[in-house]
Amino acid sequence: MRMRFLVVLSFLVATNLHAAPGVRGLLERVVPRHSAQFVLEDLPAPADGSECFEIEQAGDRIVLRGTTPVAQASAAGWYLRHVAKAELSWCGDQLRLPATLPAVPAKIERKT
Repeated sequence: MRMRFLVVLSFLVATNLHAAPGVRGLLERVVPRHSAQFVLEDLPAPADGSECFEIEQAGDRIVLRGTTPVAQASAAGWYLRHVAKAELSWCGDQLRLPATLPAVPAKIERKT
């Protein structure tokens, strides 16, 4: 049993499935037809302890990297607002997105 647990744990770490199930769920709720176009990755925390995120294009996928799940969610929000020109607000949403999301023109790095 212990060996099976270690094999499963190793698989999760190797495939990064543990990174942010909450952020994956957020994407599936907010942009369900587009959530598979996003890749979530962990980003090492900087020495000053601040949270930061990166957004980058990798083929046909948008890579969202963050030091925490909150930073990854911030990256998603930043991408949707500034690159995809979508709007999420208390007053209403504008989520008319093309089938293939707009490409990230250059790597984006922000501290939150």
